[in-house]
Amino acid sequence: MREYEIEGIKTTIPFFRWLLTNEDYLAARVDTTWLDRVLGDRAGEPFWASDEPVADLASFAAAIETCAARTRPQAAPSAPTPTVSGWAAAARREALR
Repeated sequence: MREYEIEGIKTTIPFFRWLLTNEDYLAARVDTTWLDRVLGDRAGEPFWASDEPVADLASFAAAIETCAARTRPQAAPSAPTPTVSGWAAAARREALR
């Protein structure tokens, strides 16, 4: 469950980590209003602990990449190629194993 560590962007992974360790959820003591009640009780408390040094590093990395992208020479325009997201490419590689 902890194989994902994504910093710098918000994801729903922390929520699902929390959900999959919640005792009521695991014991199936839930109903159609359970999540609304539990989230109301949390009063906006985040599902993760902020790791400030990691967040700072992610911000610096994003700033450096933005500056570097501005100074890179632009490639000559070529024929349009279909765009495949990184997620789709990874899934295709996995399927070919």
